[in-house]
Amino acid sequence: MNEPIDNRGWALIENGFHPEYNTLTEGLMGMANGYASQRANFEERFTGKTVQGNYLNGITHLETTYVEKCKKETPESPNGYINVADWRGIDVRIGAEILDLNNVNILDFKRILNLQTSILYRSFTVELSSGKRLKVETRRFLSIVDPEIGAIKYTITALNFSDKLTLIPFIGFETRENDEKKDGKFWDEVAIDVIPGEGYLTAEVCKALFQVCIGMKINVLRNGISSDYSADVENRHKYIANIISLMVTEGESVTIEKFGINVLSQNYPEGRLMENAKVHLANAFQKGFDQLENEHVEASIERWKYVDQMNGSDMAKQLQARFDQFRQFRKFPEEVATSVMAELPEWLM
Repeated sequence: MNEPIDNRGWALIENGFHPEYNTLTEGLMGMANGYASQRANFEERFTGKTVQGNYLNGITHLETTYVEKCKKETPESPNGYINVADWRGIDVRIGAEILDLNNVNILDFKRILNLQTSILYRSFTVELSSGKRLKVETRRFLSIVDPEIGAIKYTITALNFSDKLTLIPFIGFETRENDEKKDGKFWDEVAIDVIPGEGYLTAEVCKALFQVCIGMKINVLRNGISSDYSADVENRHKYIANIISLMVTEGESVTIEKFGINVLSQNYPEGRLMENAKVHLANAFQKGFDQLENEHVEASIERWKYVDQMNGSDMAKQLQARFDQFRQFRKFPEEVATSVMAELPEWLM
């Protein structure tokens, strides 16, 4: 997975997929940077048990009339916390088959949250019903240096086939169909702008004149080299997507780098939310994934210098103490997550 830091005593590691614990693992491996919070959900479609979670502090932690209005309109919402758009989503198709870990033969799987670098990694190899095998490697972070920015690197390798690969990076205010919470009903669409390689969606919470704009920009690499691509666009109610189709040959790797931005109307001049989101995301995109990640990792390591006094040979105790501190760093809204254990479970040690 090409991780930059040694995992020993620093990482939660799920070796092999444990679907019975998935909602708990999503919470334990959740990330946050003080502004945005995100559960460790998969980027690709997953029809098994999951609880989607994308939150912004300006919405999840405000005890205001906005939340009270939402609770009146949708009283089943727990604690007034509201999902914002799912910016990380990347649906994947190989030929006519949809990649869904709930409906494939999983040959190997690993999910890792590195506490020192605050990066979430995942790798897995699967066999589809057709017999096609593919390997996926992902890395994702919410920037500590630039809290409105997040980034994903998602690589697919065709192990034993040549076929059409379709990647569908999207933003959607409606939660995916298998999620129990229906936070999409809190949002009214305000504005949409989507073109090949880029898209933005502005929505208003509960008609309260409180808006968010979520945006994405896309880069595609083939065998590690940046590549031109064409994309169709999809635009429907509270949902935008790029549809990128290309032929892959056996042994070839295709990477999609997805850059996301989350901005709140309280931080920008009225009526210019999307305009500012575009400028800000363009600057991040210009830096590129590697530079953004390096800046984020350096800042994450730096903050540990002032709090981490762990030494000795007991890695389990080190990991538990560091996880407790990491929870303080991330300020994750655990009230909306499946309960987070006081002690780490053995399948993540």
